Amino acid sequence: MLDSLRTAASLKHHGGPAARAFRRTFLSLFHTFFSRSGLHFRRAFRVLAIGLIVFLPGQSTYAADSLRVRCALQLSACWENAYDVDISDTLAFCAIGKSGLHVLSIADIDNPTELGYCITADEARSVDVSRGYAYVADMLGGLRIMDVRNPQAPVEVAAVSFPGKTRDVCVVDSIAYVAVGDSGLYIVDIRNPASPLRRARCSRIGEVRGITVNDSIAYIAAGDSGLIVVNVADSSAPAVLGRCRLQCFAQDVAVSGNRAYVAAMAGGLRTINITSPHIPQQIGWLTSEGSSQRVKIQGDYAFVADWDQGLRICRVGGIYHPVQVGVFNSPGHAWGLALGTDFALLADGENGMYVVNTHTLSYPAEITSLTGQGEAHAIGLSSHFAYIANGMRGLWAVNIQHPEAPVSWGVFDTRGDGLDVSAVSNWAYVADGGSGLRVIQIANPAAMREVGHADASVYAQCVEHWGQYIALGDGSELRIFDVEYTFSPNEMGMMAVPGNVYDIKVVGTHMFIAAGLAGLHIVDVSNPSLPRIEGTYNTPGQAKGLAVEGNFAYIADGDSGLRILNVHDRENPVETGSFKTRGHALKVTVDNNYAFVADQDSGLIVIRVIDATRPALAGYYRTPGEATDVAVIDYRVLVADKYYLGLYDCSEALGIHVNEVSPAAVNRFDFLSVYPNPFNALSAVEFSLPRDETIRVDVFDILGRRVESFYHGWQSAGLHRISINGSNWPSGTYILQLKTSETVHDQKLILLK
Repeated sequence: MLDSLRTAASLKHHGGPAARAFRRTFLSLFHTFFSRSGLHFRRAFRVLAIGLIVFLPGQSTYAADSLRVRCALQLSACWENAYDVDISDTLAFCAIGKSGLHVLSIADIDNPTELGYCITADEARSVDVSRGYAYVADMLGGLRIMDVRNPQAPVEVAAVSFPGKTRDVCVVDSIAYVAVGDSGLYIVDIRNPASPLRRARCSRIGEVRGITVNDSIAYIAAGDSGLIVVNVADSSAPAVLGRCRLQCFAQDVAVSGNRAYVAAMAGGLRTINITSPHIPQQIGWLTSEGSSQRVKIQGDYAFVADWDQGLRICRVGGIYHPVQVGVFNSPGHAWGLALGTDFALLADGENGMYVVNTHTLSYPAEITSLTGQGEAHAIGLSSHFAYIANGMRGLWAVNIQHPEAPVSWGVFDTRGDGLDVSAVSNWAYVADGGSGLRVIQIANPAAMREVGHADASVYAQCVEHWGQYIALGDGSELRIFDVEYTFSPNEMGMMAVPGNVYDIKVVGTHMFIAAGLAGLHIVDVSNPSLPRIEGTYNTPGQAKGLAVEGNFAYIADGDSGLRILNVHDRENPVETGSFKTRGHALKVTVDNNYAFVADQDSGLIVIRVIDATRPALAGYYRTPGEATDVAVIDYRVLVADKYYLGLYDCSEALGIHVNEVSPAAVNRFDFLSVYPNPFNALSAVEFSLPRDETIRVDVFDILGRRVESFYHGWQSAGLHRISINGSNWPSGTYILQLKTSETVHDQKLILLK
């Protein structure tokens, strides 16, 4: 067993297709076990792995989740797993696991677009929307309540904690009924959503997984305990009316008329007669080759999210045993669904959200999908923008002019798997996995475009710019390109490298390469067409990242933590010191005698390195994802954290005092910028508000005629950004007007095509 765990951990640290295949296979084999135990596999594995680390002798441990480092904010870098969705008018509200709550516009069902999101405390599993508020079942984070009246900027207004994992929520009028696993059913008064009150609890009814309420009766899917019927007419004193054992695991329930339909995982879909709530009786079933997770009823049909079997449509009206009439085989794992008129939204786990045409029930067909796939791998800084190599999403631009109020500016699909980025002036160079090197023009971050590329020999995973050259780590090859003419990168040098090329830094005429198990290579690139290895140091771990400052190289050495080498003699580097981190050190940045380490599962580690022989811990923060890269902005650190881009305040760890006013605590209206201006089709306006209020953003021509209205509605206090699209306008001069209840601000715009 221990050997198997070590093998799994090794695969996880090595990454790549083999590790992903291992995780997928392992997840499928043990899905039922972990579902019943209440643990998501990835979380279970992490808990077990951390437990082994803590109790193995010789390993360092930390006492808490953070030390002298504060999380300033997190941006969602991608969708983790889509678990549930609810529809309200032309909006869809999606529970996306660790990525929180995401809001989509489905006004044009053929082209759903994401409007906004709010990251939750733990793992968003279920959502119910009522009267302008979204109620999110957030596993260990309890019940999170979001004000979604402005769908572009949902904001959490309250939370209720419970002694267990919050898996489902059902809102009826001013009451939220909350499923909290073994802790039972909780009833929460939400007459004032910003000040919820726990009113009552119904316990000892099994493992509460799903709930629906109809005519003051709660129907509860209670795991091995089957279906539980509870009278909630008096919300302060819920009382069990009846039970129905199913000999399978009740995961979710829906009610129509005098029937309850239970999604029973491996037990498929079960039909329960609830004519007498005191004596519910099973009268029919339809088995499943998958694992029935959620069920919704529309007319005479049940729609079932059936895990690896996708969406199943079953006729249930007027019969005891459901009959399958149609199926949509989604590529992921169907967790949840919501129904519209002639369409269904299917929450398909790691594959995001699918829009399915259900007009013809016997042949449901995909309309479109919104995957949100990607992982934040690496960060490049240029001007006041951060550019994130965002996995399958490609390149993501974030405006960090105000670091504690960053604004997502644009995304460019690089076609491959964005793993690393080097941003310089108007250009971003992306190591794009199997798609090689991509050269992206970023003069307008809101409208990035590709201007050149070079195919991969194996798998491009790191990139570094220096002068007029680009160094690309392509498997075990170092490839050097002349990019003086960026439209066509010209390969001028290549060298086989012992080990894989994971990171590259250039200082003067020398290139430093982190080469995994082969350690550090120092390469003479005085002639870029003929690179040659000048020195090597075999580190004890796996050299994954590096930084070079003065005479020292700092190596992120995987399980061996941080290694510090004196590289004054390029031919004979010597180790002077080391610091054992508790995770798997992937990247390192050094600034002003401090090393900032991306330590994968252990997050951000700050190490004082003023004495290279005795590095010392200055602070840390266990980030919620997997830290893969860091970038320093004064005393703040950006962390690429798989599902998130995080900003962390390290001032205390660095021993400096910062007296700042939070960007959200603005006390006056401030028109910050329109960028870019002049612009070609796309621009954006940034502004701050001292309080919640209604605003309007319009564009007029020079004769004072309104050309287009871009926003008219409610905005919360703080910093905001609204996009401007002039693709349908002729070139010329325009006036942008931003109007609040007390202020009108005009700004000249110049559109050049």
